[in-house]
Amino acid sequence: MVKTKIQVRFSDVDMAGHVHNAAYFQYLELGRVHFFREKILDGPWDWEKTSLIVARNEIDYKMPLVFEDDVAVETSFDSLGTTSIVLAYKVLKNGEPCAFGKSILVCYDYDQGGKIPVPDVWRRKFEAL
Repeated sequence: MVKTKIQVRFSDVDMAGHVHNAAYFQYLELGRVHFFREKILDGPWDWEKTSLIVARNEIDYKMPLVFEDDVAVETSFDSLGTTSIVLAYKVLKNGEPCAFGKSILVCYDYDQGGKIPVPDVWRRKFEAL
């Protein structure tokens, strides 16, 4: 699991004073990138060589966030397929869970124009988690 501190921006907040539901997906993205940097990658990410596309995102909201909240995202590995990786997220509000999410990520080769198997080096690291 990797914990990522999130700074709530003024632009994240809607007219009701809550963080807009769409902003949560940006928070998950920050958590996802931080997770890959901490657990999977051995250096800079070469997006042209090994890329991911998001095939599915889902979030269950339990309580709202507001501008002043101390927010973090916990990102963890859920499961591994032939070409896909599933990550799970917990959005924390002042240390308490306020939303739960999941992403299905597909390994993609832009030169070939299609999905590819999870790279062996990544697979070994995910299986070791």
